[in-house]
Amino acid sequence: MSIKASTREEAFRFLDRKKVLKENREYSERAGYPTYFPYGDSSIDYRVTDLGCRIEVVRDGEAQNIWILDEEPKSVTMTIGLIETKKVLSSITINEVKELTYENVVGFVYEALDDGKPGIIYHIKDGTTVSFHVNEIAYTLMK
Repeated sequence: MSIKASTREEAFRFLDRKKVLKENREYSERAGYPTYFPYGDSSIDYRVTDLGCRIEVVRDGEAQNIWILDEEPKSVTMTIGLIETKKVLSSITINEVKELTYENVVGFVYEALDDGKPGIIYHIKDGTTVSFHVNEIAYTLMK
């Protein structure tokens, strides 16, 4: 399910009807994005993160996004170095890095993939995503 809002303010009005969400500055500095908790208390299992083109809401470990429609997401080109294991002899394998480039990337998140293992999901401007397990990624470059 995809939730959309016309503006960031509209999304926050919907999320914070009782006006209890407060930014936790220490958490925000570590995350790199403004992050809000009820009363600013990060021990409460409810977090709202302003990621620019979307608002991420995490409650009871479940994440949901509210996409902001009126703001054009800033997009970048990302080059992802994927580790490939190749067998060169029956008892010898080597790791090589293969580069994949994606245009119009508007963001990425670190979370468990469908198989439960940690991964990174890259969000593309057209609404599609691409994901990789973290142990497959050698590096990520942004341009």
